Amino acid sequence: AALQPILQEQLRTDGALLRSQVERQVAPELDRLDPKSRAQTLAAADVLTCFEAFDVMTTRQGLSVEDTSAAIRSALAALLSAR
Repeated sequence: AALQPILQEQLRTDGALLRSQVERQVAPELDRLDPKSRAQTLAAADVLTCFEAFDVMTTRQGLSVEDTSAAIRSALAALLSAR
């Protein structure tokens, strides 16, 4: 994919769309933060909820879908409550 400009652009577009969805979902928590903390927290939430994270946890780490979902929810809740 990295060698094909059209695929690169599609991956960027899809990534931006998914990030904006995460941002909308956690907007109340993000809105309480200063700009730097907001950007850092959104970046971490984006990584936690990306398809690649899910794939690593289920494929490489061998977690079930249920355990992966629970781990991601727990990590996201900890991230958002820590700020």
